[in-house]
Amino acid sequence: MRSEHTVAIDVWVGSSSCNEYAGIDVDEQEDQVAITARVRTAEGQDCTDDLTSEHVEVELDDPLAGRVLTGCRPPDPVAHSGLDRVDDSCGTIVG
Repeated sequence: MRSEHTVAIDVWVGSSSCNEYAGIDVDEQEDQVAITARVRTAEGQDCTDDLTSEHVEVELDDPLAGRVLTGCRPPDPVAHSGLDRVDDSCGTIVG
């Protein structure tokens, strides 16, 4: 069972030949938690037409509780409080 300090996310990385998961940045504030995925992208080469992902369990300093989660939606939203306050802006991958 996942602890209340853990948020599970899937990072959509992109092409397996051109992109590589590079980590997660977490910014915890009193009223929100922002999660940003970092992905390295290779330049100047042909890329395969596939979509890879990385499953990551993010450990928070404090429980998510009523804070707004921005960046990514948990794959199992039932296990997380504050579902109605989750931001779906996970489309931009930085890195």
